[in-house]
Amino acid sequence: MVKTLADRRSLLALALAVTIPVAVVASMVVLGAASSPRSTMGPVGSAPSAPVFVTPPPNDRPAIAFRDFEYKTETIASVSASSAQSKLWYAQGAWWGGLYAPNANEIHIFRLDWATQTWRDTGTVVDERADADADYLWTGTHLYVASATKGSTSSHRARIVRFHFDAGTGRFVQDPDFPIAINDTGASGIVIDRDSRGSLWVTYVSSGNLWVAHTLSSDAHWTVPYRLPGSGSLRDADVSSVVPFGPGRVGVMWTDQATTRVLFASHADGEGDDAWSPVEIVATGVGEADDQLNLKTFEQAGARVIATPIRMTAVSDAARNQLGPQILVKIREADGHWKTSEVGRVEDKHNRPILLIDEDRRLMYVVAQSPAGGGIVSIKRASLDTPIFPTGTGDPFIVSGVDPAVASATSTKQSVSAASGMVALASDESTGRYLHGALDLGETPIPPDVAAAPRPDHPAPPAEIVARPLVDDEFASWPIGEPVTGWTVNASSGTAVVGGKDDLRYLSLRSSTAAAFVETCKDFAQAGATRLRVDVRFRPSVGGSGEIRPVEIRGPGGDILGLRVAYDGEFSFFDGALRQRPGILLVDGRWYGARLDIDVVGRSADLVLTDAAGKTVVKRSGLHWRTDEPGQPSRVCFKVSGTPALLDVDRVTVSR
Repeated sequence: MVKTLADRRSLLALALAVTIPVAVVASMVVLGAASSPRSTMGPVGSAPSAPVFVTPPPNDRPAIAFRDFEYKTETIASVSASSAQSKLWYAQGAWWGGLYAPNANEIHIFRLDWATQTWRDTGTVVDERADADADYLWTGTHLYVASATKGSTSSHRARIVRFHFDAGTGRFVQDPDFPIAINDTGASGIVIDRDSRGSLWVTYVSSGNLWVAHTLSSDAHWTVPYRLPGSGSLRDADVSSVVPFGPGRVGVMWTDQATTRVLFASHADGEGDDAWSPVEIVATGVGEADDQLNLKTFEQAGARVIATPIRMTAVSDAARNQLGPQILVKIREADGHWKTSEVGRVEDKHNRPILLIDEDRRLMYVVAQSPAGGGIVSIKRASLDTPIFPTGTGDPFIVSGVDPAVASATSTKQSVSAASGMVALASDESTGRYLHGALDLGETPIPPDVAAAPRPDHPAPPAEIVARPLVDDEFASWPIGEPVTGWTVNASSGTAVVGGKDDLRYLSLRSSTAAAFVETCKDFAQAGATRLRVDVRFRPSVGGSGEIRPVEIRGPGGDILGLRVAYDGEFSFFDGALRQRPGILLVDGRWYGARLDIDVVGRSADLVLTDAAGKTVVKRSGLHWRTDEPGQPSRVCFKVSGTPALLDVDRVTVSR
């Protein structure tokens, strides 16, 4: 054991001076043994306490860094940048992540193979938008993802996706009624979490405002995003984050770069949307360029309290006292007081800190890059109950001999433990490479020879092709009589709402007059798919002057494919501009199924219509598209017109 401060410093210098001519570097310093800490439990600038040496838990092992696969820097500059978000989670005995899949140009779910320390692409698509910024929340039963891109059009929309784990396939599978678009424009750094009553919350900054939204009757049923009371005018570069604490409260924290402050407000679970607490000042002097937040909670004195690392940069680092505080951990205690602990000084040049909690062993870890623009990612540790961090940059966590600007660490919202170990993901924009660090906390040994094994330049393709549901709605997530989130409605007179009774739910369209019409549509992103499959289960009811369109597929140039049911029940469809009438009358009030297999490249489709028993009623192949204009299918619609005209849709899926 190293017994003196000089010996500790010598050991750290030795570890940092060793040059390893491969892209895998192991930290040779035991966490917490690099240098002496000082306490800043009082206000910033208070006199330091006497040095206290924190002995690391005996089961901690040295961290090991691994160089992962390349990503396309011309497609996306940074893949792990937003410090407020968490892109990893631990579930089913493994670490998982939402990573960019370069071969598919999409965001996929990857699993970390602990034995080889390589990321495996499971093929499950999170977002087809390569530049989507996503946040991941694992609750033990479902994985929730909030993702959006920067912009102001519908293609940048903020979406919520829910997945469950399928033990049979070993993959996460998207649930019906998702994804849900919760706004009509983009968002930067959207964050998601869940309160004590099970309601989901999101927050983001867009158009100079701080927005929040939450679920109502189900995970798919959301409020319209609203401005958080008292948040004021912000810059688009500001960020926000949300976290449950308590008992029974949810808190939102945000940066205000114009006033160089970090602010906070909270809300009692179940209260009205205007019942927010007065705004609290968490920190002042954070600088105009800082957009960094990372919130965690832990148990203290019988309550869940909040902790966050904050970077102080009121003036340039060069002009500041080099021994002055730069990285702080702010802890909101149960009585509402914000307590301060110093993590790093100006001389350490830390940036983009994130916080990880080990509640079992009562430890907190701060992971940050250094220098500010990127280089290595370091780690420091302190007690949850007496948060005194050692001075210095910390112990190397993610280091590479060939990636000079490792930065933007991200990890999980969950508490880590001896059983899970610890993983943090980072990237180097200069080389376009993912990297990660792994730390054995006592029960997750890393094979001794894995560090010397060759590292992959590209991720292996998924073991099998995974169908991607672009639309998968069974309409079970909304109350009867309400519209469906994510479906636009255009109506002259009539309704498009959820119908049914008890547990039975379906989308019900009804026109009110002979001259009326009701249309509802949902956009989907086909992302260059060569084939699409559309399945619809519908029930028509017509008469008089009514007409029903059980399904229409549209593109930028208009209608591509469509089915019709006339007032007398006659079924028809289009082959190019020609309307085909096979002489089939659908029975009023009966359920039918329609399937369209669409060849996007060949601009044709195959149709199968079945009755409630699954018997084929109509089958046609090679139907031509109705439009010759360029553009792929991007919208599914239903429409009724005239009266009486009623259409119920039990489920619709569009998959590639």
